[in-house]
Amino acid sequence: MQNIKYILMILLGLTTIAFTSCSDSETYDVCGNPNNLVYLSANSTNTFNCAVVHTPVGDFGDIDAKFPVKIQRAATANTEVKAVIDNSLIDTYNTAHNTTYVAAPENMVNITSATILRDTISAMDSIEVSIDKTNFSSLNEEGYLIPFRLEVSGGDAKASEERGVGYVVIKTLKSIVNDYSTKLLGTEQSNDVAKTWTCIAATNLDKDQYSSMLDGDYSSWSFLTKNSSAASFTVDLGATHKVSGFMVSCAMMTNAEVLISTDGNAWTSLGFVNDHKPLETQSGWYSIDWYVLYAGVPTRYVKVNVTLDPNHWYWEYFDWGYATMDGFGLCFDD
Repeated sequence: MQNIKYILMILLGLTTIAFTSCSDSETYDVCGNPNNLVYLSANSTNTFNCAVVHTPVGDFGDIDAKFPVKIQRAATANTEVKAVIDNSLIDTYNTAHNTTYVAAPENMVNITSATILRDTISAMDSIEVSIDKTNFSSLNEEGYLIPFRLEVSGGDAKASEERGVGYVVIKTLKSIVNDYSTKLLGTEQSNDVAKTWTCIAATNLDKDQYSSMLDGDYSSWSFLTKNSSAASFTVDLGATHKVSGFMVSCAMMTNAEVLISTDGNAWTSLGFVNDHKPLETQSGWYSIDWYVLYAGVPTRYVKVNVTLDPNHWYWEYFDWGYATMDGFGLCFDD
């Protein structure tokens, strides 16, 4: 029993020492660390992801990241906080994330500073890292990284080594389809307008369908698909318009590529539908998947190449296999 009491007294004494050692000074937030650390509080990794999209009609995107700045305890004096680019962090970041980002041109990067006023714990302004849109056309690498560290002056503050580092990741890609659109750009063309278009060429499309293809009755479109895995058609819009979106669907379609041209000779691809996120709209009792462009592109001719599943169920008619074309439509932003 005496041994048990002795052990309990030792444990109680150790606990008292531990509490005393961490509470002797009210200036210590972390036991054993006397520094009043300044840190970024943007998110768990202090990383912002941005994108620049190069299109035939311009460069789109947004590079503007804001990092809130805080201090562990109320600042004892006005504290100036600067962000300094540190490209030595790029290799370490790439190794940790299995990426191949390169340094962003420093002459393009805009970085602001922040001030933490005395007796406060949050800076009045965030550290803001940005690149002007006028420089987007020069960003042609697949990905860039802007790493920076905080530098602090004033009072008893010190920059946190771990949480005082921020990253801006910039990915670049070539596309005309806006995968993040929340509304159609321009006006959806009506069936009456579609009747004025002309189907001037087609592959694996029943010749009898040429005239009815654009009559506004989408259900009359039929691909001649027996023993075929692909089909295509070309439409003459009759005049040059700014095409700002398209829709194309078929029950046995596995993918589709839409191309545009002003002269019928030189073609620009708007991409494959499977590579993009559509904007779903409602038309009566059914929905339509629209692929919205960043801007209207001058177009006179539209070519649609469709990949088909030849094993899909189809309607046998006079020994030919047909797959109904559910729809093809365009938006104009004239």
